[in-house]
Amino acid sequence: MNFAPERAVEYFRSRGLRIGANWQETAQAARAGAFSVAAVTRADVLQDIRASIDRAVAEGITYQDWLKTLRPQLATKGWLGRNVTDPATGEILPGRGLRPRHLETVFRTNTQAAYMAGRYKAMVENSDRRPNWMYVAVLDNRTRPRHRSLNGRVFRWDDPAWSALYPSNGYNCRCRVRALTDDELTEEGLALSRGEGQMETVELDLGPRRGKLAVTGYRDPLTKTLFAPDPGFDHAPAGSWGRDVALARTVQAIQSPEIRMQTWQALNASPARAGAWRDFVQQVVSTRGEPVRRAGHVGQVLGFVDDQVAGFARRMGGAQPTRVAVMTEKQLLHADSARHEAGGSRLEADDYAMLPGIVAAPDAVYWDTLHRNVVLVRWLSGDRAVMLPVTAGYREKKVGRIDAVVNALRVPAARLRDRSRFVPMGDEE
Repeated sequence: MNFAPERAVEYFRSRGLRIGANWQETAQAARAGAFSVAAVTRADVLQDIRASIDRAVAEGITYQDWLKTLRPQLATKGWLGRNVTDPATGEILPGRGLRPRHLETVFRTNTQAAYMAGRYKAMVENSDRRPNWMYVAVLDNRTRPRHRSLNGRVFRWDDPAWSALYPSNGYNCRCRVRALTDDELTEEGLALSRGEGQMETVELDLGPRRGKLAVTGYRDPLTKTLFAPDPGFDHAPAGSWGRDVALARTVQAIQSPEIRMQTWQALNASPARAGAWRDFVQQVVSTRGEPVRRAGHVGQVLGFVDDQVAGFARRMGGAQPTRVAVMTEKQLLHADSARHEAGGSRLEADDYAMLPGIVAAPDAVYWDTLHRNVVLVRWLSGDRAVMLPVTAGYREKKVGRIDAVVNALRVPAARLRDRSRFVPMGDEE
């Protein structure tokens, strides 16, 4: 490619570093949105590889030109070839080096993932016009049979199947997705498939050396075969908020308030979403103490805002909530900053696990008249509280409209009793 796709560059730069000593840790890093290379256990080497791929994505550099630039850097640090030399002891570590074949997989997997993430976001933004997405495989003798089997299959853009099927679906995967209008779907005689009820999490046995790993895949209702992406690839390339925003629209269309409330509660109880939040937080909190903590606009869904809180936000601020509470990496780094630690308001690392529960069922809800946002609260012992300020309908760069969780703080409960600033939900009139 001879152009710099803006969304692809943004996606790649948003990924934090994660050292992975083996393929399991690398797969976990991929799910959390971090950049990792299996067996690379030195941060400076990992940073060199990441910086070189960043430039390749931004400038459209070919694999051969990328390798020509990177090889001298790896050789200088003793990481090129079959063996690695420990710089401190001079010890030769057999079988730990990076060879061209491994590097080619690293290059193609990461550049393809960046381009597909950029395309994913662009397709979500255009989903009102082109809501039907077709899986397209390259049909040649290198195509995996499972990828070939999905060629031509069409799902709606917000179908749960895309959480596992959107490419890339493995190392060196060349598949893509084509967006269609309703008219094009009819003209081409295509029918929609559905992932609802067909998504399964299975444990893959990868042999005695690699062990087992759970992945989520799509069970074809006609052939009964399971399409499961390679380990570490069973996740959408650019976060989950796009699908969750669409899901929130569907729930809001339910007429019964009781059923709507039950649906919000069920969605907020999702173990998969809670696990994704824990991985996201771990990636950010693990950088505590580093001199520079860089953040992108990648974010993670905490949960769904219920009818009562959404109505309160609308009455007080006039904005239309999306109902999907998202915290970006930038906002999480702000909450976890050294400045908040010095002021005594930073959460402990383990405290972040409670945030989805606060979104799902806050102990109290206030309107902050100073910052003009909703504040969700969880009371703690010792007359303390955790407060989550949420800006409804916020347009986050590269993400779109979300209900943005802009901070997370431990504060004295007395602060929230200041009625000149904080208006309790239900007392606004």
